Order: sequence, then C-alpha cells, then structure tokens
Amino acid sequence: MLPKSLFIILFAALSFSASSQSCIDPNLIDPTAPCYLIYAPVCGCDGVTYGNDCEATNHGVTSFTNGPCQPNGSNGCSAYFVYGSIDSSGLLVEFFDIEMNNSVYQSVTWDFGDGNTLNALPNSTIQHQYSAKGLYQVCLTIASADSTCLDTYCQTMIVADTRE
Repeated sequence: MLPKSLFIILFAALSFSASSQSCIDPNLIDPTAPCYLIYAPVCGCDGVTYGNDCEATNHGVTSFTNGPCQPNGSNGCSAYFVYGSIDSSGLLVEFFDIEMNNSVYQSVTWDFGDGNTLNALPNSTIQHQYSAKGLYQVCLTIASADSTCLDTYCQTMIVADTRE
C-alpha cells in the first residue's frame, strides 16, 4: 500500500489547446488518482511532457511516446518540476525543479498559486506551506542570465488530499 503522502501527488487538467483536444479523452481525466513518484518522462499527443505515463493518463492523454517532448522554451530549454507532501496535514509541500534538456539556467521563479512567489537557486529543493486545502496551479519559470533560455511550466495540484 502506498503511504498517504503519495496520494497528494495528484494532477488535474484545466484546459487544452484546440489542436490537442482530439488526443484527450475527458473520461480518463481523474484529478483524484494517485501517481507514483518515478520520473520517466513521456511526450503526450498534446505536445506536453508528463512526468510519467500515469500522470499523462490521469490528464486524459490517449497516446504518448517515451521521453520528453521537444523543448518548448527558447534556445532549447524546458522547465519541469516534481513535488510531494511532506507532513501529515498535506499542507507542507516540497518542490524540486528539473531542466529536461540540460541547458544552463541561473534564475528560478516559483508561483505557488496561492498568491506567494519565490526566487530560488536552480536544482534546489524548496518547501512551501499552504494555508488551506484545495486546487492550486503552481508555475515554475527558468531563465538564463542572458535570457537565451526562458521557459515556464505549470501544473495544477491538489493540496492536502490525504485520502484518509
């Protein structure tokens, strides 16, 4: 059985571009389904890189290929992050930024979806305390000093859903 803290690793899809709707099955979208914490990226038919096949399926993606999608940021950089609840309340969440194409970036900006933001060092683990349960759209923006690398990645997450 998975620990309760893993059940916080849930994702919800809010919107898709018109061109990607044909590869999204709304019946597969399940924002309450847990996914494992293994980073094994897949490229969805909607052109979005998902952390693993479970995450893609829970977003309603009907087909995907192994490996990340082509970078969508400028000069080949592509932001991504993973997260997990680290306390029994589910309100304290730990985040880690990942640049999927090994480009050099010096600036990391987090927007936690609750009105709070944070500038951090690249490849660092950070923690954020939410004040209430709910859905939050968290965004990570990475950039190089000369702005040749600039990309933003957002995920909608459920905070404090510990499935008791």
